[in-house]
Amino acid sequence: MRTSILRVALLLSLSAFSFPFSVNGQGPNPVPSIVANEAGARLALKEKNSVFSIDLSANVSKSLHATLVAKILSPADKLLAEASVSVHLSSTPQRAEVPLTWIPVNGLQDAASCRLLYEVRLEGVSVPALSGILSPYALIPDLFELRFLPSNSRRSPARHSFCR
Repeated sequence: MRTSILRVALLLSLSAFSFPFSVNGQGPNPVPSIVANEAGARLALKEKNSVFSIDLSANVSKSLHATLVAKILSPADKLLAEASVSVHLSSTPQRAEVPLTWIPVNGLQDAASCRLLYEVRLEGVSVPALSGILSPYALIPDLFELRFLPSNSRRSPARHSFCR
């Protein structure tokens, strides 16, 4: 009985030292909550590259330095493009843009089968504060495929992908 009381007292005293530092997720250096507006994310195709853009914000009272990393991966997880930019996060959403050296060479097939991974990394923190996986196909505005059927319909249709 006496031993169990000592164990409880010891556990209570140990938790008293660690408990105040984790009240409401507030510690000496609380990690801010970062929000990305994935619904508004875009991948703009240029002639020889593309630009990934997304709105980012954080629950901070002053601007916070971070890095936005974007990667394009093939279906076999081969890295096709990677780039990063420095961003300033604040409570007001700000548009961040990352230029990538990638275009969908095979049109809709590449855009539909590849994946875009993004991460927001804070200075001095080894793991990403926020990450996500998006489809380039869903991010490219005005991407469409035009098919031509020859007069002899036994042949397969010619395909051409376009982006306005």
